[in-house]
Amino acid sequence: MTRIEPDREALLRLLGEQDGGVLVTLKQDGRPQLSNVNHAYYPEEQVVR
Repeated sequence: MTRIEPDREALLRLLGEQDGGVLVTLKQDGRPQLSNVNHAYYPEEQVVR
């Protein structure tokens, strides 16, 4: 299996271009819980809020 290294600049650009995403966590019984979330990326601070 070949490991593909992500392009950091491309990932950061994607964060800045989009303001929505899906947060995935696991419930206690192992089932996935998906929540739609909005976010903002602040490139100067390299922070997502």
